Amino acid sequence: MKNVLILSSDTSRADALRGVFSQLPDFELLGQYDTLRVLLEHLQRQAAEVIFLDSEVALAPGVPLLLRAEEATTPLLVVLASDGAGAAQSYGVAGVVDYLVMPCPAERLAFCVERLRRHLALCQAYENRQRFPEGCARDFVFVKVNKRYMRLPLEEIAYAESVKDYVKIVCEKRSLLVYNTLSNFTASLPPDRFLRIHRSYTVAVDKIDWMDGNSVEVLGIRLPLTRKYLSEEQQKILR
Repeated sequence: MKNVLILSSDTSRADALRGVFSQLPDFELLGQYDTLRVLLEHLQRQAAEVIFLDSEVALAPGVPLLLRAEEATTPLLVVLASDGAGAAQSYGVAGVVDYLVMPCPAERLAFCVERLRRHLALCQAYENRQRFPEGCARDFVFVKVNKRYMRLPLEEIAYAESVKDYVKIVCEKRSLLVYNTLSNFTASLPPDRFLRIHRSYTVAVDKIDWMDGNSVEVLGIRLPLTRKYLSEEQQKILR
């Protein structure tokens, strides 16, 4: 699931976007802010993959770079404008992948969402290649615990659970709580061995004891299964 933030002083714009993203299972709208300062404070606590922002803010010198500097990941920016002139100027701004002249029709919002999905998929594919280049069968992942990075063998991981701003990594003999998002942690795992099955859970395929239409059991714990989170290739793994 990809996190979304809105930076706009226009409540009608925020309401329109909130109505769209509340219906999408692969995005989560974390909040709407009307000042840059408060949004930056949020980014220091929690990352976002997408930020919608007013054109006046996007065109201010240094603001887009400041937004992108707050995160380890680089958020995609979508500019909200009141006319085509402001929107067109924003396309030269670093990180901007789309602009919307507000209010805009539902079809245009849907097109924006699909564009975001394509960009995010490309970013994810690139990150996966960096983490797991061809011919490399890495069998561990590093997780930060108590301000130190610990080498955790992949074979120990049974499942991971999203717990607010943390991820609980459950193993057979221990559990670890790390400051991360489930999306970021899942992206660090090989996709043929670990599946995101729900907004709150990622499981190790070889640790699944049984499954039915809407749940799986891992280590005696029943976890919800939402197939819309799985790609066609991932669903084949569970067949």
